[in-house]
Amino acid sequence: MAATSAFDQWATATLNQIGAPVNSTNLATLQKWATKESGGSPMRWNNPLNTTQPDTGSVSAGATQASVQRYPTPAIGAHATAVTLTNGRYPGILAALRQSVPTASWLSFDPKITQQLGTWGSGTNWLGGPTPPTTNFLASSPGGSSTSKSDPCAGLTGFAAAWCQITQFPANVAATSVNPIGVIFAKVMYIGSGILLVGGGLTLLVIIVLKGSGATAAIGGVAGAVTPQGRALKAVGAASKTAASVKSTNAEITANRSSLAKRKRTSTRKGIQGRSAIAADRAHAIGAARYRNQPAPRPAAKPVATSEPPF
Repeated sequence: MAATSAFDQWATATLNQIGAPVNSTNLATLQKWATKESGGSPMRWNNPLNTTQPDTGSVSAGATQASVQRYPTPAIGAHATAVTLTNGRYPGILAALRQSVPTASWLSFDPKITQQLGTWGSGTNWLGGPTPPTTNFLASSPGGSSTSKSDPCAGLTGFAAAWCQITQFPANVAATSVNPIGVIFAKVMYIGSGILLVGGGLTLLVIIVLKGSGATAAIGGVAGAVTPQGRALKAVGAASKTAASVKSTNAEITANRSSLAKRKRTSTRKGIQGRSAIAADRAHAIGAARYRNQPAPRPAAKPVATSEPPF
């Protein structure tokens, strides 16, 4: 392994900070563990073991695990890894590294390492495997030159790898050999989901506007041929239209009845007035006739003068 590689800097600094010797056994252990965690690009985030420990200048890597950190330099990544290993949750792993125990003997050295690797998230299926080729660890940190191109989606396969390439690292699609059909499918899904979200939002907005203007029946007519919900909406619109028609008819009938009653009252009042006038005229005529048929009044008798003197 080249002495100037970023992985060599990180591994040496990590072992020194946890009090473990820098030797071939421990370097091989860190290589195997880094391959399990980060695939073929262990230094893509200066965080080969994918620790979530925040440190100076670190940010979320933002790929498959939101809390895994991306460190600005291998030295800062090594410090964060050492802090994690010495936080009290990994005593068996720490002891194995300090005593340079090969990974194939870790579980016999301390059976509790199984639980500790489960806590870390690595599992134990990599402990007995071969040491990865040295060429995987020659790449420098992202800020420097590299003898091999770093793949930000290393370790992922199938649709997950394609989705990572499209959504997280579009500039690195050519960095790995991903099934081109998977890449195309992921891209279609990525673009299609955006179109569906926008289209759904616009459709909901149109429905709200049309419903507010009383066009429920029109919406039901368009959607009725497509979904049961559309047919139900159409039935609701028809029912609303029928109810409005019945309400209008009832109002018209009530108005007609009111007008008829008013005319009837007016006619009755006029009839009474007419009959009263006729009766008055008739009484007047009868009175006049009676007056005309009466004999003229006789004049009063004049007193008869006498020749007798007064007393």
